[in-house]
Amino acid sequence: MRFSIGIDVGGTFTDLSVLDHEAVNDQLKIFKALSTLPDPAVGVFDVLDSAARSLAISVEALLSQTGFLGLGSTVATNVMVEGRGAKVALIATEGFRDSLAIRRGIRQDVWDIGKPHPTELVPRWLRFTLAERIGASGEVIKAPCPADVERLVDDIEAAGVEAVAVCLYNSYLNDTHEAAVAQALRRRLPEIFISVSSELMPVIGEYERTSTAVVNAYVGPKTVHYLRRLCEGLTGRGLPCEPLIMQSNGGLVNVAMLSTAPVRAVLSGPAAGASAALGWAETSNNDNVVFFDMGGTSIDILVTQNKKVGSKAVTDIEGYHMAVPSIDIRTIGTGGGTIARIDKGGLLRVGPDSAGSTPGPVSYRKGGQLPTVTDANLVLGRLGIDTFLSGSMVLDIEGARAAIDARLATPLGIGLEQAALSVVHIANNNMANSLTILAAESGLDLRDYTLVAAGGASGLHVSAVCRMLGMAGIYVPRQASVACSVGMMQSDVLQDQVISVIRPLGEVDIDGLQNAVEDIVARSREQLTRTGLPEDRQSAEAVAELRYVGQVWSIPVPVALPVTCASLAAAAEIFHAQHQELYHHQHPDGPLELVSLQVNSIGKLTKLEWPRREGFSDAAAGPHKNRTAWFEWSRTPVEIDVWKGDDLVPGQTIAGPAVIEEATTSILLDRGDTATVDGFGNYAIKQSKKGSAA
Repeated sequence: MRFSIGIDVGGTFTDLSVLDHEAVNDQLKIFKALSTLPDPAVGVFDVLDSAARSLAISVEALLSQTGFLGLGSTVATNVMVEGRGAKVALIATEGFRDSLAIRRGIRQDVWDIGKPHPTELVPRWLRFTLAERIGASGEVIKAPCPADVERLVDDIEAAGVEAVAVCLYNSYLNDTHEAAVAQALRRRLPEIFISVSSELMPVIGEYERTSTAVVNAYVGPKTVHYLRRLCEGLTGRGLPCEPLIMQSNGGLVNVAMLSTAPVRAVLSGPAAGASAALGWAETSNNDNVVFFDMGGTSIDILVTQNKKVGSKAVTDIEGYHMAVPSIDIRTIGTGGGTIARIDKGGLLRVGPDSAGSTPGPVSYRKGGQLPTVTDANLVLGRLGIDTFLSGSMVLDIEGARAAIDARLATPLGIGLEQAALSVVHIANNNMANSLTILAAESGLDLRDYTLVAAGGASGLHVSAVCRMLGMAGIYVPRQASVACSVGMMQSDVLQDQVISVIRPLGEVDIDGLQNAVEDIVARSREQLTRTGLPEDRQSAEAVAELRYVGQVWSIPVPVALPVTCASLAAAAEIFHAQHQELYHHQHPDGPLELVSLQVNSIGKLTKLEWPRREGFSDAAAGPHKNRTAWFEWSRTPVEIDVWKGDDLVPGQTIAGPAVIEEATTSILLDRGDTATVDGFGNYAIKQSKKGSAA
C-alpha cells in the first residue's frame, strides 16, 4: 500500500504523520489540527482532511491506499483526569468490601498524611460482597452459592450501573469463582461492561487487582465506544486495514483485543514516544537520552538508557493504581497552554492548569482570556505571528500583550516584556526542577544524557532547561512536534501477561513456570495470527521482577526463553549488576526472590526508516528574515536571525541567538548555542559555557 499513517490525539493538537512509500526516500509529511472535545474523532478527521488536501487527494483516497494506521487515544486518560467515567459496581469477597478505600495505606506523598485520598471510583453502596474463598495455595475453601450469585446480579441490575468490576480474593491462583460470577453477569446483563480481575492481570496483590478491575470498568464503556465508532468511521471511508491502538506498554493492539481491557490504554498517546525516543537516540548516536515531549497541556518525559526504555509493573494516574505494565513516563503540568496568574499572596504562578485547545491561549483567538506560556513566547518575539502551523493560524499578538499586561505586568508593577520573561523563566525552572527530581529518584547523572526535544512547544524551552541542568547536548528532530504519531510507525504489536511467583529463586518450579509461559505464548500466537501477522514475524520475550529476599522493591531484568535454571541464573547476574548501577551496592551471595515473570508476545511490523536529507538543496540559504526578541541577559530587545527550516541543509551550522522555524514548531537558540543540521535534517545543538539560560 502507498501510505502508512500515525495519529496521536493530544490535549491541544491532534498530530498526524504520513509516510508516502511511492515518494523519493519515502517522503514523511506531518500535519496538525486542533483537538476537539468532547468528540476527539472530529479532530482525527480534521487532520486527515489536511493531509489529504496536501496530497491533492480525497480523505477516501488517502485511507483506501493506507496499509498501516496506528492511533494514540487520550479518551481513557481524559475519563480519569476529568472524573467522568461509568457508574461502576464492584463484587468482592465477603470481608473485603473496603479494600478499595483502604488502599493498603498507599499515599502519593508519605509525608502529607493530611491530604485526603482520591475519591473511590465505586461508592460504598455499590460495593457488593459474595460469601466465597480461595485459599493461599489456590484451593477452594468456600464455593459461592449459585442462589447468592443470582441475587447479587439482581441487586446490580436494580442499581442501574453501566459497568461491573469483579475481584475475588486469591483469584489469581484459581479463577473458578470469578469465572462463575462473570458468566452469570454476562448471561443476565449482556449490555453492561464486565471487568474481571483474573482476565485482566492475574497477579498477587488484592488491592492492585481490585483497583485495576475498577479502573478498567470505569473507563471501559466510553473508551470502547469511541474506539469502535472511530474505527468504523475510518473503515467506512475506505481504510482497508485494521486500525491498531497504542497501549500504555508501548505496543500496538487491535480494538477487539483492547475492548475487554481498555485500562491498557490509559497512557496510549505518550507511550508511543518510547519508539520515537529509541529511533532518535539511534539517529543522534546517543544511547542515553531524555525524551522531552512538551505539548500544549503538559510534558511527558521518558529516559532511554543503553538503548532501552524503562517500564513499570504498576501504573498510577490521578492517584489510582493499575497493575498493568506501562512505559515509565513522568508527566509535568507545564505546556504551551499552561496558564500564568497572580496568586492570593501576590506571587506569579505558572500552571499546572492549562487553557488546552478550548479556549486555548489568548493568541489563538478561540476565546481564551488568561495569559499562557505560548502568549509569553509570542510577546518575547520567539514565535512568529504569521508562521504558526505553516501560517494556517495567525496569532493575535495584541491580545496576548493586553492579557499579560492587564493580568500580570500591571498587578506586579513591572514592564510587559519583563512579565513575559518571568512567565517563561518560571516555566523553565519548573521543568528543570522536575527533571532534577527524576534524576535523583532514578540515579541518573544528567550530564551524560542528551535532551531530545519533542512536542510542538519544546523547541522554545530546551535550550534553557539543558543549560540549567548541564546536560550533554540537545537534539531536535524535524518531526519533533508530532513525535508520538511518528512513534506509532516504529512500534510493534505487543501483548503482555504477568505470572505471579513470589518464591525464592532456588525454590521456583521451573517446569511449572515454563508450562505457564508456553500456554501464554500459544494463546497469543493465535491472536496475533488472526490479526494477519505470519508466524515468522512473531516472537516472545520474558522479563523477571527480582529482588533480594526481604526487599520491597524489585528490578525488572530480561530472562531468556525457555525458562531454565541456567536462564534464571543468568537473569540473577544481570540483577546484581543493575542493583549496583542503581543503588551503588550489591550482594552477590544474597538470596534472591522471583516476584513475577512478564511474558511479552510480539508481532513485528515494518518500521519507518528515517529519511535522509542529502541533496535536499543545491546551496545553503541565509536567514529568512530578522526580528527583535527579548532575553534575560539583555535589558533591550535583541535583533535575531530567523531561519526557515526547509532552507537548511545537512552540515549547515546556525549560531544563536536565533530562531529556526519549522512547519509546526520553532526552535530557540540562545546566546552560546550552535545548531548543526545532520544527515537526517535534524538539529544537534551544543552549548558553550559562556551562554545564558533563556
